Amino acid sequence: MDIREFVEKHKCEVGAVVVHCEQGMSRSPAIAAALCKRSGGDDRAFWEGYQPNGYVYRLVLEARNDGV
Repeated sequence: MDIREFVEKHKCEVGAVVVHCEQGMSRSPAIAAALCKRSGGDDRAFWEGYQPNGYVYRLVLEARNDGV
C-alpha cells in the first residue's frame, strides 16, 4: 500500500495527517505538500516554510492509483 492509498483509505476516519521522516527537512514536507495538492488543497505554505524535496514531491504527484 502506498502513501496516497493509505491516506485515501483512512481520510474519513481522521481529522489530520502527520507526515514525519528521520530529519523532517525535505522528504516529509514534500510528501505533505503533494498529498495536500492531490486532495485539492493549496501547497504553497509547504514551499514557503520548508524545503520540500522536489523529486519526492513529483513521485507522489505522479504515482497512479493502481500502483503501476
